[in-house]
Amino acid sequence: MTTIQLVPQKKAFFQDMNNITFSYGEGYKAFDIYNVDNYNSDIVYVELFLNVAYASNQTVHIHFNYKTLELVKIKLVGTGSRRNQETKKQHAEAFFNKVIIPTIIERYHEKAIVMNYDYNKQVNEVAASIEVNEVTSNKQEETTSYNVGNRAFNTHKEAVTYCDSVDYEYNMIEESKQTEPTHNMNTVTINPLSDSFNTHMMEAYSKGYTVVCAQRPLNGLQTWQGNSLGNGIYFAYGNMSDYAKGWEFLDASIVTIQTNEDIIKLITNMCIEEGTTIEEVLQDSTMKEIAESLELNYINQSDNVLPETLKIIEAHNTGLLSNNDMNESIKQSEVVTTIEYDENETYHLYKNTFSTYKEAYNYSLKYNIPDTMIISSNHPTMTNERLQELEKEYVFSKHKMSYDNMKEYFNYISVLPVSLDQEERYYKLRDWINRYEYKEHTKKEREEKQHKENIDTAKRLSFMVSKGLIIKHATKNYGFTEYYFNGSKVWSWYSGISTIKYNEAIHNIFNQYFSQYENEYQTNYTLYEYELSQPYNIDMNLNELEGCIYIDNKSSINGTVVTNRKLTSQELNEYKLITNKAVSA
Repeated sequence: MTTIQLVPQKKAFFQDMNNITFSYGEGYKAFDIYNVDNYNSDIVYVELFLNVAYASNQTVHIHFNYKTLELVKIKLVGTGSRRNQETKKQHAEAFFNKVIIPTIIERYHEKAIVMNYDYNKQVNEVAASIEVNEVTSNKQEETTSYNVGNRAFNTHKEAVTYCDSVDYEYNMIEESKQTEPTHNMNTVTINPLSDSFNTHMMEAYSKGYTVVCAQRPLNGLQTWQGNSLGNGIYFAYGNMSDYAKGWEFLDASIVTIQTNEDIIKLITNMCIEEGTTIEEVLQDSTMKEIAESLELNYINQSDNVLPETLKIIEAHNTGLLSNNDMNESIKQSEVVTTIEYDENETYHLYKNTFSTYKEAYNYSLKYNIPDTMIISSNHPTMTNERLQELEKEYVFSKHKMSYDNMKEYFNYISVLPVSLDQEERYYKLRDWINRYEYKEHTKKEREEKQHKENIDTAKRLSFMVSKGLIIKHATKNYGFTEYYFNGSKVWSWYSGISTIKYNEAIHNIFNQYFSQYENEYQTNYTLYEYELSQPYNIDMNLNELEGCIYIDNKSSINGTVVTNRKLTSQELNEYKLITNKAVSA
């Protein structure tokens, strides 16, 4: 490999690189460049903190030659786990290839050109040397994950924390162990002006997240919200460390950005290498024609028409479609797709208004505003004012949002382009809604069960009274009641007794003293249940209704009344009761 000696003195290198920060997503954090013990040596090292899949909480020293950019060694240091050492070193080497080398080259390429270095040749050779190929190794990796529903966690503690946050029982945590081969993934490029990917790719690129194009669903229970490109292909983005275990085994690619500006810079440098200028070359060809001849995806920003065939070829170039899929898709696409724009459409972001979505999106990135607050003036179901009300309640009320507002906001969020802000709100609202509906469902089931038990108790008590059970209410203590049968007291209770204990006591009396009437009770004794046509209140005097044995003001909409006889039409009208049905034993 050709030597890349961009900086002749080590001291100048450290001074110039002092303010450079190396970063690559949330799983990698690099510190400053350090000098080795021998100051005269060309070897330096970067201290890297890894916190990614299979390599959590590990400090690594990456030693390399600062002149030739050749990797010397990777050393694990600190108190991190000693497990999966080879995997950790692979992560560190990937960081060196993808981040450190490109950063240094970008930092010094202007100097290299001035110094008459063959920059493009150097870059191409370095790029060729660090190209990541999809190669499956024979090494087996045993991994343990903890699943809660469709969520997967690396540690049991994370799963417990999640259960606490959504009020799930710990027994929902399922431990899963898998032995899997490890391998890397292809890296491909894409132009952010591409119509198919513009919004999502720029979101991912701006926040330093990895974009993955792959079929879905993921292995196991992991899922994500993706956009369909047809032919069963979806794309989504997220922190690589969160999904690496699943994405590794899909036909997936790590996508990087290559902008028009990057392409122009590359072509300009090639012109310099050939002893000409970009202006001279553009006299005979357009920038797009030059880029296409070099198999670069340059997109005219003024184009409002993107042929379907171009979309398919673009997807193929980014590793999204196989050759068979591409050929089949091209056969099916004979009509050019036109992107229509409404001249009167604007985009709101709180009190700001923009003429295009891109302007609003860039503004949200600049001022760290959730992109979910960008709304079209032509939105069919949501207004800017209403969206702000829902966002305010979401932020400050959290899980205490009203059910209707949660549903309304969730329905709006569900159809937005996938982004970090969108996913955060989507999953939180979904969990809140599921939690609310589950509680309401169990509450309703509990009330219905209690209502049936109360009616059964009232029916048994009424039947026992017809067979000789005597109920006496104390004259001095109105909360005290006694039950007598055949001259003997069989039970007494105070008004403070719980409903459950009361129902159990009535059933015990029936089983102990009236079990011989079980067949008659089951076949011949019928009660009638009526619903109130208006909310229950004490002034209705339902206790004065002849044959009334039970009143429940919580069941149904307004409440129910149970009698041991069928009421007349006049009684139904007088006591404002509607419908009736026989209550089975």
